[in-house]
Formats: sequence, C-alpha cells, structure tokens
Amino acid sequence: MKDLFFKAMDNAREGITISDATRPDNPLIYVNKGFMIMTGYTFEESVGKNCRYLQGAETAPEQVELIRSAISKREPVQLELINYKKNGETFWNYFSLTPITNDEGIITNFIGIQEDITAKKQQSLLQEQLNRTKLIAQATIRGQEEERAEIGRELHDNINQMVATISLYMDIAVKKEAQRMDMIDRTKALTRQIIEETRKFSKALVGPAFEQVSFKAALREMVASIQIAISSKIIIIDECLDEPRLSKNQKLVLFRIVQEQLNNILKYAKAGQVVIHASSGESGIDLSIKDDGVGFDTEAYRQGIGLRNMSNRLEVENGSLKIVSSPGKGCELVVWIPLEVQPAEMSTRMLIQAK
Repeated sequence: MKDLFFKAMDNAREGITISDATRPDNPLIYVNKGFMIMTGYTFEESVGKNCRYLQGAETAPEQVELIRSAISKREPVQLELINYKKNGETFWNYFSLTPITNDEGIITNFIGIQEDITAKKQQSLLQEQLNRTKLIAQATIRGQEEERAEIGRELHDNINQMVATISLYMDIAVKKEAQRMDMIDRTKALTRQIIEETRKFSKALVGPAFEQVSFKAALREMVASIQIAISSKIIIIDECLDEPRLSKNQKLVLFRIVQEQLNNILKYAKAGQVVIHASSGESGIDLSIKDDGVGFDTEAYRQGIGLRNMSNRLEVENGSLKIVSSPGKGCELVVWIPLEVQPAEMSTRMLIQAK
C-alpha cells in the first residue's frame, strides 16, 4: 500500500513536495515528477533546499510573508504567487502547504502541492483588460454624447440667438427704409461676432496642432484668450516641464484637462487667482491646477461631464486624478501621467536624429 501511495504521488500531474520541519530552514526531502516537469529542476537540485529558490523579482513579498507566517504558526495556507522555473521563465503557482504531525501531535513535515495556473491566470487577466477596455469605451461614448448635448446647448443659447437677431434686423431693413442702413450695419457687426464666436468654438473643439506648435505655447495662448475676458489672474509655472519627453497624445490630454478645469473654475469657483503647475519627474508628468475660490465638499460632490471626461482620458493613459478641496478653501486638481519617453530612450532618439 505504501509503494502504491508513493507511486500515485510520483505520477500526479501537480507538483508535490515534502519538507522536513524538524531540520533548520525546513529543507525539501521529496519532490515528485510533476514538480520536476513544472519547474525544470531535478530531484537532486531540489532536495536539501528550502523551496524559496523558486522565488524571484516578481514574486509578491506579501505572499511570501503569508507562507512564512503559516510555517511559523504551523498552519495550512493556500495562495497564488509568481514562481520561477530553472530557465528563468515565470509561472503562476497555485500553492497549498499543509503541516503533517506524528503520533505525538508534533509537526514533522510540510506537504506542498503546486499547480501551474498560468494559462488560467492569463485568461483571467485578459478578460479583466477586455472588461476595462469596454468600460472605458462606454464611458467615452457617454462622455461624447454629453459633450454633443453641451455643444447643442451652446449653439442654441449663443449662436442661434444671434442668428435670430440678424433675421429680425433684416426684416426691419426690408420694411423700414429709414432704419435700413442702421439695420445693415448692425447685421454686419453681429455677423462678424458670429464668425469670431464660431472660430473660437471650432478651435476649442479641434485643439492645437502639436506638430506645428509646442504644448507650452498652446497653453499660453489658451490662457491669454481666457484672461482677456475675466478678472481672475492665471499663473503658469512650467519651467520644469521637459516637453521633448511628451508624446503628442499626452500633450493633448494635458491641454484638454487644463481647458476643462479652467472652464469649471470660471463657471463655479469665483476665484481671484489660478495657478497651473506642470513638471516632469523621472517616470511621469505632474500637473496641478489650483484656485483660491469658494471650494466645495468633495464627499458630497457629484462628478459632472467635465470631470468624467478628464478621468476617461487619464484612464487610457494609465494616469491618475485627485481633487483636493473644502468649502471656502479653494480647489486643487492633481494629475499624474506616466511618461512614454524615458530619458535613456530620449537620448538614443536624439543621437539617431543627430546622425
């Protein structure tokens, strides 16, 4: 019966290990064929060692600590962790460890069972990514629809009103000769205003052509056009922003976020001053837009179209967004986006371009 037991263990598909809990460092005294096939290590390479030789750089420290704690407390444990094969390849290991006691109730061994769940894990991660992509797409479509509704309202409340007024002027000009020239002059002035409003509206929708203009220049142009119409002072601090390390899409994301937040500030904040601070770190871009306005309770704040749009843009870029505010103490929007172009890559590109 004993021979049958070991034969069954030795030919099991899962990896099976037995360690000696009575010896220092709990070394392995048995590994089956399934373990050797799974890891690439031979019986001789495995026996006498603690099983930690399967761990590596990507093995989660918290999972390792759970194993250590279970061994220390003489308790069973089950978990998933990344292990390494002999050839350096990683695999996801569904690992269970169970203490074995003798007739006196003393723990003499630990039996470990390993199952390579890499394929299942990859499928699960892929499904998570697909679900995440689907949610982003749904949020983007919802945001686009809300933006279209906002554009429709803007056209109706602004442009459409001016067009209706022009129609009224023209009716008067046709019917009343004494007022004709005055109505024509008014129509010309209002038409020029419509053209200018449409130009500004179109420019805001399309965004800058970053092939021809720098991000810093586009940012200053946007702020200058806003500054003319408001009393709030807008300050830009971007000396530490390393623009060559920004991709075109990152520039557009940052530009839209600043544009959207400035729009929110002008509508609701009643701020005397706004500070836009953009800088490049080792691994990402930090953007802060801070105002000294009325502020609000972030716990009670309901996300509007603008904030959802910003969040969606950052989600695509694997970035993050945080709002710091309280009633009467202004608001700060804090954004971080990982840089696509790292310093070493930038140096290589510049060297290639120089050649």
